[in-house]
Amino acid sequence: MIFYKSKSTYLRFLLIATILVLITVPNALETNSETESDYFPKPRYGHNLVYIPTDGSIYLYGGDYGYQSGVLLKSLWRFNLTTRLWTEIESDNGPPSTENSGFVYDSTNNQLVLYGGFKTDNYDMLADVWIFSLDTQTWTEYTLVVKPDTRSDASFYYDPIIDGCVMYGGYAENNSLLSDTWIYFTSNNSWSEIVTTSPGSRYGHHMVYNAYNEVGLMFGGRTTIYTDETWQFNTSDMTWTQISTAHMPTKRYWYSYAIADERNEFYIFSGRNDGYSDGAIGHFATFNLTSQDWNQTTSTIEPGPRFMSSMVYHEDLECIFLFSGTKGFNSYLYDDYWLYHVTNKTWTSFTPNTPTEDVGFDGLIITSTIALTIICGTIIHKKKNK
Repeated sequence: MIFYKSKSTYLRFLLIATILVLITVPNALETNSETESDYFPKPRYGHNLVYIPTDGSIYLYGGDYGYQSGVLLKSLWRFNLTTRLWTEIESDNGPPSTENSGFVYDSTNNQLVLYGGFKTDNYDMLADVWIFSLDTQTWTEYTLVVKPDTRSDASFYYDPIIDGCVMYGGYAENNSLLSDTWIYFTSNNSWSEIVTTSPGSRYGHHMVYNAYNEVGLMFGGRTTIYTDETWQFNTSDMTWTQISTAHMPTKRYWYSYAIADERNEFYIFSGRNDGYSDGAIGHFATFNLTSQDWNQTTSTIEPGPRFMSSMVYHEDLECIFLFSGTKGFNSYLYDDYWLYHVTNKTWTSFTPNTPTEDVGFDGLIITSTIALTIICGTIIHKKKNK
């Protein structure tokens, strides 16, 4: 039992004990190396955002916090752009921490499909499929015998007509570039390779489903050089066709992209091209699905140049949501949030909100521990004075 010679000594003890509790308890409770707080995901690059039109939510998965940082970003997050609140979706059996993987919304089966990429802890490439059910909020892994070779940086999009995900190209484990086309059929969880004339090997490109023309739309990527090609893939006859355009955006790969079906527009922003500082560019371009042409624009206020960022189009709010990315591998991560308003073609930045109605489990333990320290100290002090 501890006794105190004076009231001032007792008060000093309580102050020191409280400080020690504030320092040690959060560290003892920290079990997830990803989060810097209970409310926000870390900044990152190589991640994916997916928009869910049924409820307007946005899902975030994967990415890298920094080369050899040791931080594994394997939590699934949901963002409400209206309230600007993040929610971490906890799961004990989810996929490994990955980056540069394919991640899409399967609207027919109300699920998210994750494919490939590479692990951020050892950079091993992957070829397995993980599916997250939005109905049950659970992950399921599908390890199949017939499947594409392991890879990262492939294009991957969902085609509702065939109820399947189309995958093209990518970066192979032996540092070679790929040019194969595969379809993952979600109805029976099986892969099928499509043998057809292709646009050529590349990586860092992206594809979206173009509902207006019922085809997959692809731009750019990197072969032995940077490209500004625009291609489409038609699943009705399984053929690739290059689209000839009067104008082309800056050549790039590892860019951000989004599509607005009701506006018949496909958007790209940022990307990598070594002809620019740190290899990062910040050009925004729009592809009109009706006229089949590009228009590259600049704004007075816009996000900084970056690559390996991610963005999605929000149908209800008629804006594009952009999150994070990097200016260069030897540079820094952007921990920022931007909206591109497609109607007036302007950018605005914002800060996500922090929940105020719940102190959370960690806060409850810290508060309770401090209170217990004060109570015990008071009891001991009173016993001393009896």
